[in-house]
Amino acid sequence: MMLSHKYYLIMISGWLRLVFFVITLVSVALILWQASQSATAADALLSASSSSNSYAKMASGLPDKRLINTLILPHPLPLLPPKAPTPPKIATLVILIGQPRGGELAWRSLRTNVLDYLGADLAVLYQEPFDHNATIVKMAKYVWPVQTPRTWADIFDRAERKCANYANIKHRYRSFCNLKRPHPLLSESSTNPFQVHTTAHMLDPVCSMHKTDRGSSGIVLAMRLLVFEKLTELQLWDQYAFFIFTRTDHLHLCPHPPLSFFQTQPDYLYVYGDEAYGGYSDRHMAGFRDVFRQGLNVTQKMVCSPKAYTNIETALAVYWRQMGLTVSEMPRTAISVRASGDTTSWSRGSFYRALVPFKLLVKYPREVPNAHDYCGLTDEGMHDQLSRVW
Repeated sequence: MMLSHKYYLIMISGWLRLVFFVITLVSVALILWQASQSATAADALLSASSSSNSYAKMASGLPDKRLINTLILPHPLPLLPPKAPTPPKIATLVILIGQPRGGELAWRSLRTNVLDYLGADLAVLYQEPFDHNATIVKMAKYVWPVQTPRTWADIFDRAERKCANYANIKHRYRSFCNLKRPHPLLSESSTNPFQVHTTAHMLDPVCSMHKTDRGSSGIVLAMRLLVFEKLTELQLWDQYAFFIFTRTDHLHLCPHPPLSFFQTQPDYLYVYGDEAYGGYSDRHMAGFRDVFRQGLNVTQKMVCSPKAYTNIETALAVYWRQMGLTVSEMPRTAISVRASGDTTSWSRGSFYRALVPFKLLVKYPREVPNAHDYCGLTDEGMHDQLSRVW
């Protein structure tokens, strides 16, 4: 009986040794497999980074064919955003205008990928009526409500009266409304530097001939002027060194480019390179104090030195060129979205698979590929990223 008991103990000990040996082999195999997968992923990332997308071309110094009228200068862009936030010591202010649109996910993405990432404060200038309890409003350090004016032309007229050359302005800004060639003002390069063929929607609704005209260039330019005046009135130009002007309905897919990206050329004004419509995109603008201050003050320049343009994008191009500003493309990290109930002037939004679970539409589908390129996201990766923000 004692021998049998000892025999069983020896058998159990042997089996335990065998099980331990097998577990050790499996663990080593898993470690080797994970290492091989990491190497494969790294090779794939390097391969993707060297592909012929537009950002890779710009990073290698090759000209980008998307640059509009050779106005936007090539600027080396990183292929992927930094993985860890590096809050700068530079005071940064992010500015939004219009209405609280885009929804909770867009606003949370702004907080995560812009405000927290850059250590920035937020200012909003919204047209009444709007929900003062909205998340985006509560996120703001500065809230500037704007009563809808009797007519948006009143704001331009007030700015015009401030012009030092007011008595000598040869052609008032209203003189350029609703023109078509061969009108004399469209025949001279001094008054029509971009040789546009019509100014039918250059300043809607200020210049609108019909109530059905849905343009909003005039409203956006008026609000830019109001923001400029607020920053001056509150002496915020002295409190902040870096400024970002962006959209409330932007869904920020990954961290905003860090300030180190902009510090390489601190005298440049930065915008997104796509969706430019013959000039510069007005959907996102970033820069250090001096150049940003000039770039924001387009409306005052426009009423003091009126010229022809077709939309807000060409207005920016006309006056930034006149001011001698150097404008460069920056990486796109955000796309415009529409939430249920949002009002809109142009795009009503399009179905996009990755946004369906969040009940959002993409407003301008052409923004998506560039944001995907820079952020390094597939549709599935975009959904996962947004789920973490949500």
